[in-house]
Amino acid sequence: MDPASGAADAAPSPVPAVAPGSGTGRAASASNGTGASHKPPRQPKVCTKCGKRIEGGQFVRAVGCHYHLECFRCQAIVADKFFPVTEDGVTRIYCETDYFRRLDLICAKCGLALRGPYINALNKKYHMEHFTCSVCPTAFRQHDSYYERDGQVFCGYHYSIFHAAKCGGCNTAVLKNFVEINKDRVAKQWHPPCYMIFKLWNAQLCLPDQRGEEAPGAPRDPEAEVHKQQVMVEWAERILQVLSAFEESAAACISEMLLHFSNENNLQCVLQAARFIQHVDILFSTIESINRRLIALNDNSTLQTKEPKQLVKKIFYFFTNLSGHETLVRQRATLGLIQQVTSLAHTLKKVIRTAFAGSLRLEQIHMEKDAVNRFLTELSSIHARQGEHPTRLYPNNSDAPCFVCNQPFDDECIRLDAVQWHTHCFNCVKCGTNHGSDPAQACCSRADSSVYCLTHPPADPVVGAERLSRFQRFVSLLWCTWSRLCLWLKIDEKQLLPAPPELEGYRDQTSSDDENRPADHDEEFFDEDGPYTPAARSILPEKTKAHYNWQAATNDSDVFLSELSGLQLLAVRQLASLALHPLLDKYFNLNQLLEVVDGPKTSVWSKMVGAMRPQRRRQRGTFGVPLDDLVEQAGIESELGVGPGSVRIPLIMDHCVRTLQIKDLSTEGIFRKNGNIRRLKEVCERINKDPKDIDLSDDNPIQIAALMKKFLRDMPDPLLTFKLRDLFAASQKLENEADRLLTVRLICCLLPKPNIELLSVLARFFREVASYSEGENGNKMHIENIATVIAPNVLYSKNGNPEDSVYAVRAFRMILENVPDIFKVPSIIVEGLKEEDGTDFNPSSKYELKKKYEDLSNKVRNLLVNQGTGPENELAMVADIEKDS
Repeated sequence: MDPASGAADAAPSPVPAVAPGSGTGRAASASNGTGASHKPPRQPKVCTKCGKRIEGGQFVRAVGCHYHLECFRCQAIVADKFFPVTEDGVTRIYCETDYFRRLDLICAKCGLALRGPYINALNKKYHMEHFTCSVCPTAFRQHDSYYERDGQVFCGYHYSIFHAAKCGGCNTAVLKNFVEINKDRVAKQWHPPCYMIFKLWNAQLCLPDQRGEEAPGAPRDPEAEVHKQQVMVEWAERILQVLSAFEESAAACISEMLLHFSNENNLQCVLQAARFIQHVDILFSTIESINRRLIALNDNSTLQTKEPKQLVKKIFYFFTNLSGHETLVRQRATLGLIQQVTSLAHTLKKVIRTAFAGSLRLEQIHMEKDAVNRFLTELSSIHARQGEHPTRLYPNNSDAPCFVCNQPFDDECIRLDAVQWHTHCFNCVKCGTNHGSDPAQACCSRADSSVYCLTHPPADPVVGAERLSRFQRFVSLLWCTWSRLCLWLKIDEKQLLPAPPELEGYRDQTSSDDENRPADHDEEFFDEDGPYTPAARSILPEKTKAHYNWQAATNDSDVFLSELSGLQLLAVRQLASLALHPLLDKYFNLNQLLEVVDGPKTSVWSKMVGAMRPQRRRQRGTFGVPLDDLVEQAGIESELGVGPGSVRIPLIMDHCVRTLQIKDLSTEGIFRKNGNIRRLKEVCERINKDPKDIDLSDDNPIQIAALMKKFLRDMPDPLLTFKLRDLFAASQKLENEADRLLTVRLICCLLPKPNIELLSVLARFFREVASYSEGENGNKMHIENIATVIAPNVLYSKNGNPEDSVYAVRAFRMILENVPDIFKVPSIIVEGLKEEDGTDFNPSSKYELKKKYEDLSNKVRNLLVNQGTGPENELAMVADIEKDS
């Protein structure tokens, strides 16, 4: 049952007593009814309540009337404290309890009046100290969580003991959201992450034989029990997050491989293949580590299953089918590859499941603490290794058979450079002693690679033989297959992946003439460290990144949005949505900002396969086609963007920009005039039929600029998107210039990857156009004019509100004026991309985002306070944030 929270209110206090004749009184005046002898006789007093004369004894004078003392009562005599209420000309006297009951201000627990702050919960009201658990004296304050069952209130601990169902996965109480599964007429409840772990990975976090209840009367610390339940749920969330992120990252590599293969971009294809092998390398190393611990514990349930070998075979066949060169071969191969992807994905999931099951066995059966956490940490290291070259790169003939028996390998082997032996074949040729278990006790002859004992060394001994485990040999075979893929696709692998130090001479240095070799759309530009591409750059060592700076002055620490992978960009978008809240809290709550990032949750592999099927594309052509579809169908790697490396943009935009750059950009009225309408229509129809049929050499700059504006105007979702329109408008309502700039930078981080890459190309180009605006022969299109004519094409509202148009021009002008900074990840986000343990921050669940929010929002508020624009009452903002979240 979902916990509710009580609201604290304050009840009205009784008004102090006033003189007779007033509306209320605390104490009525009483008299014995006789006057002094020197006073004239008075009129006889009549009791307002009973209508009889007051002849003697005590009486009450109140609210301008007289009463017998016995008549001045509610349920009892109230002469000491009373509350008069006049209705329809009749005044009634109430005691405190009945008066507050009449106002519905009675404590549901003690039945007394609520004269101060109170809790409003469950359609009842309580004194602050009386809203407690029905079992224990735990009192609930404002915003505290509590649980209700059959009209009773429980704290988390006692509700979990008496009423909460036990999760089918972790056996802890289900206190909040749950998934209910009916099987064999038995309903079972699960925590959502526990159920997804069971569904996707066929694993339960608590074994059935470990689910016995504690002995009755055993002492238990309620706070510790509640904390234990919370930790278990958080643990399940982390497991689901890490496993899903690892699988999605591997899926993205395969998807990119197919995409670049179909577009004949061989270089990017082999780079994504290398990244995929990195994923498999990490996965196999975790399995090997788990196996060693199981063997040390005399557990026969080692992970020597057939799935890893099947995975290697399927990767081999997949890489083999990527070797097609001609277009027709590629088209036929792509259809077959899609079928292979499904099988490859299924096998990869089974291997991940096997490794996860092994780590669970260590923790559940052998009580090895943190076994699962170590497994998750190793999988998460893939995000850190994305910026490194592979640690294992074996010679090309590492798949050669045994040097002695010439038979292939099914298990472990001994390797020395390019020569390999079975462990049982690694025998001394002199004495026959086998050294397969300890290769360090043997050496080889440099001349014929024969094996010798250290006691019978040859004349030219070579040492350094190493024993490769089954999984190390698998990875070695994968790198060998990758090398062949590079050979098939005519890619020089020596330029892509630097060889390890032990393979001296493996890589040749490129000549300095290669640095000046011109690049076209199909070839990449190389320098001494590799190609100028984001994918290659991410695999190279950190020291080489300085060679890829954009022409604008930037620091080595700058991170450009175009550099980020899909997973990294999602993490940046989540953090940016959090950082926007302190800036735009007047206009949007935190949930509204997070909804900009959150998308529909679908299967990783179904999304990937669906994106690869050409027949599922809804629209073809160029104009009026969604940007992501167009980039996939007719996209090109372009170096025209802001930042290092290349970006992928529609072919038509790359062609228009390049054509205009060789024409006269000082033409007056460029991007302001409309050009020839008939010619524009003819060109659009031709390009719509064939997106690659683009020839604008005979058109003038005005005509080409008009074509670019029409492309932007016809996009189904504008370049800056309908979803972000209100955010851009709100950013321009801020008073402080620095706040507006920071807000626009954060909003740009929320743009989808195709949009931000195209925007970077256009912003850089428009700055170039504006540089030709000055002088007598200039184009008169400075940045303000360009923003005025372009903003209605890239940022507009469906209702055509004039005020929105003004804000759109201001926002777009701010983007143009702040190139290249607008395309860098803001420093407060860069700092948030690192966890406390130094690992990369990954796209997270809402729970993980809430933990990040406090630190990130404090940094933003500090910026605002330093600028003199921050809120005076930060506690109020924090309370509002917690309410929103």
